[in-house]
Amino acid sequence: MMLAALSSTSLAYVITDSGSLNGTDVGGLDGVLSITSTLANSNPTTETTWVNSELGGTPQLQYSVKDEDVSLHNTDGNNVFAFSLSEEPGYYLIKNAKAWALMSNAASLEWGVFQLADLEPLFDKNSNGKLDDWVISHVIQFSVEVSEPGSIALVGLGLAGLVFSRRRLRTTP
Repeated sequence: MMLAALSSTSLAYVITDSGSLNGTDVGGLDGVLSITSTLANSNPTTETTWVNSELGGTPQLQYSVKDEDVSLHNTDGNNVFAFSLSEEPGYYLIKNAKAWALMSNAASLEWGVFQLADLEPLFDKNSNGKLDDWVISHVIQFSVEVSEPGSIALVGLGLAGLVFSRRRLRTTP
């Protein structure tokens, strides 16, 4: 099963809707990390706490953006859909009226890409076992606080300069 998941993420999908996005490469499938229907309510604190507990606290994520008007696009994959992400997050949360799904956005940070079967706990099926209309209530995008590489490099250069000047003072008579 793990091998199948890894191999499926290497495929690149393309939007097949008519319109300006037709032919857009949206990358491969994003990974489903966890699904729950047991959160007490839907608010930034509850959702962020659950996400961080599912990730074991590493990396520590912060609530970034909530997108409520999510447009799903058909792709050339079998029941694979894509939607645009505004913040290019490493992780995002898909929510509908029934459950929350934590996703790892590894393939293309500009797009959320999922296979419908991977999110089956979020579905409502009618008495015939067929899928009723499925709607995403909202998508929460999370950011990770990290130091900028440029700032780290500047601190390193400053420390190296201090060491060099200290050594130079010692060798000067």
